[in-house]
Amino acid sequence: MHISDLKVSTFEAAVEKAIALSDDVRLVPIGDWVFGRLPLIADMAEWRQKNMQMFCAKFESTPAKTEEYLRSASVGQPNRILFHIFENDRMVGHLGLSKITESTAELDNVMRGVEVHTKALMERSINSLCQWAKDQLGLVSVDLQVVDINAKAIALYQRCGFSLKDSNALMATQVGDVTQFVVCKDVEATTSVRSLIMTKIL
Repeated sequence: MHISDLKVSTFEAAVEKAIALSDDVRLVPIGDWVFGRLPLIADMAEWRQKNMQMFCAKFESTPAKTEEYLRSASVGQPNRILFHIFENDRMVGHLGLSKITESTAELDNVMRGVEVHTKALMERSINSLCQWAKDQLGLVSVDLQVVDINAKAIALYQRCGFSLKDSNALMATQVGDVTQFVVCKDVEATTSVRSLIMTKIL
């Protein structure tokens, strides 16, 4: 399977390529169709802003910036794919894979934006995406990065079978209006927050 085949131009075609968790829940791959659904992009921007402290890149999250990111990264880059999580007809979150190679990828953009009815929705979504990555892409492992202050996310990833691989110090850098915390040596750290690398063998 080629990742580009999932990035279709209509929502109906995307639904046909979705990963079904149940009759009510599916992971719908994001393609050009999303640019015609601006309320979804606005929701993504709002969720990111509310949870900014849990990310290494900090900025003012707006619909315009989110649309630009989707065009240049999620849709534009051939080695990554982002899925919207739909519960019935409502988009309730998203998650994706980046840095996809022949054997590995990085789980990223994991977000539940609203309350849901489905029990353990994010756990099921992550596990289903990992299984899909194994079955359809032939991956053998998936890594992720999470800041050590995000205890709720770490517990979620542990329930999904991820284990700690590495722990890195962080230092702040400024690029335009974005404050980016990047991996550094312990003596160069500008924050006590650390970036944890977790991995899962598929």
